[in-house]
Amino acid sequence: MFAVAGVGAAVAAGNKMVEENNISDPATAISRGPAQDLATEFHLTLSGETALAESDSVNRLVALAQGSDYALDVVTKGWTYIYDGFNFEDYFVGYSSELRLIDVNSGQVLSSGFCAYDARKAGKGPVTHEVLIADGAAYVKQELADAADICTREFSETLFSAPTVARAR
Repeated sequence: MFAVAGVGAAVAAGNKMVEENNISDPATAISRGPAQDLATEFHLTLSGETALAESDSVNRLVALAQGSDYALDVVTKGWTYIYDGFNFEDYFVGYSSELRLIDVNSGQVLSSGFCAYDARKAGKGPVTHEVLIADGAAYVKQELADAADICTREFSETLFSAPTVARAR
């Protein structure tokens, strides 16, 4: 029970940090790059961002995107700040997201991918908890912005160059 309580406390602390410091979900920023890339490469017209979906069901997303030929779904799967091994004073930030390109008319997922950002793998050193939360969690916001940039680039470079992506009609 102690481990479960510890996880619950960590989730609550993370949620509190997001709320108190107005930390934005990177998924919206991530979606803009690939959407523009698709519009440019396939001569599509962007119809704008829709409301946030309450479900990741393809049927629900198709319903939200009615009137469009394609929907680009980007969702944050998780973000974390976690201590470095057994050094409970040093922390790293991590982030993951998933992207799906959906044909609205058929409900078929044409392309999908997953992106994971790890500050350690990005060559960044650990920081203290005080650094994480200082100045309205500025460090966390910057790490999430870096994660968004990396995921945007990764999705644009790998997902839409595949021959499975449909051409504009």
